[in-house]
Amino acid sequence: LASLVASFGTAQLQAPEGIAVDAAHSRVYVADPATGKVDVYGAPVPIAAPGAATGAVTPLPNGRETLTGYVDPEGASATYYFEYGTADCAEAICRSAPVNEEGAVPKGGGPIRVAETLSGLQPSTTYHYRLVAVNAGGTTSSPDRTFTTAAPPRQEQCANAAIRTRQGLQASFPD
Repeated sequence: LASLVASFGTAQLQAPEGIAVDAAHSRVYVADPATGKVDVYGAPVPIAAPGAATGAVTPLPNGRETLTGYVDPEGASATYYFEYGTADCAEAICRSAPVNEEGAVPKGGGPIRVAETLSGLQPSTTYHYRLVAVNAGGTTSSPDRTFTTAAPPRQEQCANAAIRTRQGLQASFPD
């Protein structure tokens, strides 16, 4: 109520009828000074597109990585998903995680941390990724970022096998 009083003046909103007209935005405000509530009639207040920012990538064993980020739903219900692939996702077709593109973010304001774990990634491969957030106000994609998966684990060779190979020896074992 205080911000409306500041915009329209004390006389209009604290009068018994508590009505103010905002012709520039096609809205009428009806205030009830007894309860402090204000009802808004007219054109709906536009919803801002959500904010999306990527966070850290956490490597996991066995071809998995966890992507993190933040979604600001801007006061509306929102969904999110990560796009990822071996090319820039703004220019190429990428996979999505969650696969159904339906990660839900609760209605509210301020950044909310989100995360998805990817699996089946190839070793020693650079992947591009970005976070996409969607609400009634629109769709926002974070800038493209990259991460590189770890090299495959080195296969340890038996010390005796290396010696036999250098000396041209072969081992045979009876059945």
